Amino acid sequence: MILSNSQHGFRRNKLVETNLLETYNIITKLLDPDIPFDLILLDLAKAFDNVSHRRLLIELLSAGLNQMTVGWLICFLTKRTQRVRRFGSGGQKIYSKPCDIISGVLQGTVLGPTLFLIYINDLATRVSNNITLFADDSKLFGRAHSASLQADLDHINEWAEEWLLSFNISKCCVLHFGSKNENTVYSMWDPEKRTRIDLQTHNEERDLGVLADNQVKFHSHIRNVVSKSNTGLGLLKRSITSRSP
Repeated sequence: MILSNSQHGFRRNKLVETNLLETYNIITKLLDPDIPFDLILLDLAKAFDNVSHRRLLIELLSAGLNQMTVGWLICFLTKRTQRVRRFGSGGQKIYSKPCDIISGVLQGTVLGPTLFLIYINDLATRVSNNITLFADDSKLFGRAHSASLQADLDHINEWAEEWLLSFNISKCCVLHFGSKNENTVYSMWDPEKRTRIDLQTHNEERDLGVLADNQVKFHSHIRNVVSKSNTGLGLLKRSITSRSP
């Protein structure tokens, strides 16, 4: 099975840097002729914990893995339990009753993230605009004033419902690029509230650790890096008695 080229997380020769370079390379090429552009940052809620084992089994079989391998992977995931530990008033350890784990992949393992990438692999096939992913963080972007971006969001909503996943809509946001941008309002379906919710519009937002802005200037990010560096240098200066070379 070949993972989507849009996925940059937990893969050889794919990094945070490749994700950001691919995204903003496309954006700057469109901004040069002043084509209005919208970038939608999406955030899956507890994505690793909500992976359905039954649906993952279907995805693994459709990916071409033989039944023996799939059976081994299911054994790796299932028949696990978890419990909560707390300390009593006397310092003794108190445990809750074990609870079966019926969903999720194991973080901190080699197989866990790989299985997650397989589980969400077809997300990129549901959209017609550009999309880049880093594990559970995804960015959808395309020309502004286009109904296709809203249509893609609807398709993403349908995909999430199909695969028993959900989005943190309060953490999803839109950045509008270009002087001719009309600041289109986009919305997503909230299955819990059973209503559509408009996505917030931000002038800048943290994207994989980088503070991006709708001018593609990155001035705020640079100021933050310089400020943290100066703080570190000041700490060294105050902590070291002799500063002779």
